[in-house]
Order: sequence, then structure tokens, then C-alpha cells
Amino acid sequence: ERIYLCETGLFVFEEFSEPGVFVCLLIWADGCVIVIHLH
Repeated sequence: ERIYLCETGLFVFEEFSEPGVFVCLLIWADGCVIVIHLH
């Protein structure tokens, strides 16, 4: 698991059992979470 700290929030990249599939969680200060599936 790789965690990146950015000015806009916290980026968390987790690799799933399927190769090449990642989920990016963008957590803002207001608690809003955006889930992006990267293939």
C-alpha cells in the first residue's frame, strides 16, 4: 500500500487481487471521499 500526501488531501493507492487494478481514495478535509478505479 502506497500513501501519498498532497495539498488537496490524502491519496491512498491499494492494489487488488486482479493485476493492474488500483483504487484511488481521495480524502478531502471536509470528509468527502472520491473513489477512482485505475486500470
